[in-house]
Amino acid sequence: MSTTTTPAPAAPGPQSRRPLRGNLPEFRHDRFNYLLHLHQEYGDVVRFQLGKRPVYLVAHPDDVLRVLGRNSDNYEKGQNYQVLAKFLGRSVLITEGDEWKRQRRTMNPHFRRTSLNSFGDMMVETTAALLTRWEAYADSGEPIDVVSEMIGLTLSIVCKALFQIDISGEMSELGQALTTVLNYGTQRTESFLAQFIGFLNKLPTAENRQYQAARATLDAAIYRMIDERRRGENQGDLLSALIFAKDDETGTGMDDEELRDQIMTLFIAGHETTANALCWVFYLLSMHPESERRLHAELTQALGDRYPTPADMDSTTYCQYVIEEAMRIYPPVPIFGRRAIGDDVLGGYHIPADSSIVLSQYVTHRHPAFWENPEGFDPERFTPARAEGRPHFAYFPFGGGPRRCIGDNFATLEMRLVIPMIVQKYQLALVSGHPVKPASLLTLRPENGLHMTIHRRASPER
Repeated sequence: MSTTTTPAPAAPGPQSRRPLRGNLPEFRHDRFNYLLHLHQEYGDVVRFQLGKRPVYLVAHPDDVLRVLGRNSDNYEKGQNYQVLAKFLGRSVLITEGDEWKRQRRTMNPHFRRTSLNSFGDMMVETTAALLTRWEAYADSGEPIDVVSEMIGLTLSIVCKALFQIDISGEMSELGQALTTVLNYGTQRTESFLAQFIGFLNKLPTAENRQYQAARATLDAAIYRMIDERRRGENQGDLLSALIFAKDDETGTGMDDEELRDQIMTLFIAGHETTANALCWVFYLLSMHPESERRLHAELTQALGDRYPTPADMDSTTYCQYVIEEAMRIYPPVPIFGRRAIGDDVLGGYHIPADSSIVLSQYVTHRHPAFWENPEGFDPERFTPARAEGRPHFAYFPFGGGPRRCIGDNFATLEMRLVIPMIVQKYQLALVSGHPVKPASLLTLRPENGLHMTIHRRASPER
């Protein structure tokens, strides 16, 4: 007896009377609120169009798990990653298949928590220098832009971890070149047209020439440091670790070009997203003084008047809840894409081969089925008692599955040291007249900065 299987239906979604642009104008105007609207209006799987290309928003944790985990072999990096490849080369963020597996096997041991704890002292020393510099602002009452301050801090930390070099000086040639490349890369990645018109990057404009010069400066510095490490001893930094690393299965290491690509990726991914997360933590604490008081009380009890160490992470759990809640509301990377290689079914709906998939932490982290009062700031929702039974992929600020962010342990360690040090010594208060809202970009940072004043704690100074 033969049986027939009823094909899965097409996913619901908005109609568009613009065949060439589709829903692109609404998406570009305010992508996060537009995606929230689609989820609220149509459900957990929504079909819409960006240009002429069909795109599927996937919001339910079970379906996110299927895309990133259980059926991840059917989903490859989306088209926007090819734009990033122009800047990052063949790095672990970009590659697929066996090449990616080899890179990940080679790098993984150096990004485990136990391996990274050795950078704790450096992170503390770098943050202590920031606290000292902030003394003048505490005296004068002059506001700071926390976005700029946190970007500078995390950039200094990642450069010391990678190379054992200090680029904190404003006139650092390497620091200026890196800033130019980062800004250029962000603009090109954000540009919808740049994803389809590659020659824009080759036009002899002043901006393109400035980028090419900055990239040449960075490449020369990175290749010089690679050569120095190869001819010398292990310096104890991540560059040395990667140079001497071997894949357990093949016994091969990385060549100079591959090392350059990994270093550029760690530069970019290793500082901006962490800086964004730190900014949102201080913004949310300033808006919720009771949570800020509780965090300060925990730090006082656990640390007294000393600086934190990696060993203190187990005794400062409320700090971790604050970080997790901040990244739930304002995930540093709020949206990313995949491409379906073959047909699939998600949420009961047919996903055709070659479809673009949008996964949005900004949407899933607000899913009302898993988050009560999703717009509210409630760090205690991450306590074990309240988190019990919540699907794993209801919360995925670092992605998930085999391609989970390789730097998640580095970022977590950094935040668990930086936040206590700042909260121990200072209170940060929002400046009136500067409304704060997230910029509608691929990374989530406060639009137009985060202007705050610095106030000393009453506790004894060091």
